[in-house]
Amino acid sequence: WSQNMHIQGTVNTLEDFNYFYLEGYWKLDENKGQTANDSSANNNHGQLGSTPNVDDNDPNWTTGKINSGLSFDGINDYVKIPDDDTLDISNEITIMMWIKPSRMEDYESFVHKDEAYVLQFAPGTDGYLRGALWLPSLTMLDDNTTQLSTNVWYHVALTYDGSQMRLYVNGSEVANRDATGRIQTNDNPLYIGYNPRGVKYWFNGVIDEVKVYKHALTSDEIQQEYDEGL
Repeated sequence: WSQNMHIQGTVNTLEDFNYFYLEGYWKLDENKGQTANDSSANNNHGQLGSTPNVDDNDPNWTTGKINSGLSFDGINDYVKIPDDDTLDISNEITIMMWIKPSRMEDYESFVHKDEAYVLQFAPGTDGYLRGALWLPSLTMLDDNTTQLSTNVWYHVALTYDGSQMRLYVNGSEVANRDATGRIQTNDNPLYIGYNPRGVKYWFNGVIDEVKVYKHALTSDEIQQEYDEGL
């Protein structure tokens, strides 16, 4: 890795630095098939639905924010990524993706690794974000300033640097709180579009370009990620 950075010079240094910390990157550009391929170095590939074959739990391939994406019906669709040591992130984290919600109901998760880290809609708010981390006790950050609308693309992100949790919408910070502790690790799978807790909650809409880092990206880096998707 250091050799690659040396060869490429300073132009791509920040990009290469962040790629080193990228634990999962699901572009969702396949536009067919039963697999959401991981474009990080970790091969954390996801399966559409409950079986390797076509079934009722499969989200549908559709037009995404960048190339193709996945459309979730809000009833029983999900992508499941098996647990891996690279997804057991304990110190710093960034979770980000593009979403285009068709509805915005309580606890609908965009990314959910139960009892570890979650980015979802906050309950009782009709379109505001919630980030949640188990540090190891459940620690939540709710936004109450930026209400999302249906059928609009948004870039959303959650970061944690060991002392602060931050939520971002379209490259701008919308909420923060003090928080400390190590993120709990476990054997639970990572889901896209599904919250397995309690009565279960299913995202309804389109998701694209999902990334999970073991590093807290800065506000400038979050803004750059947003700008690159425009």
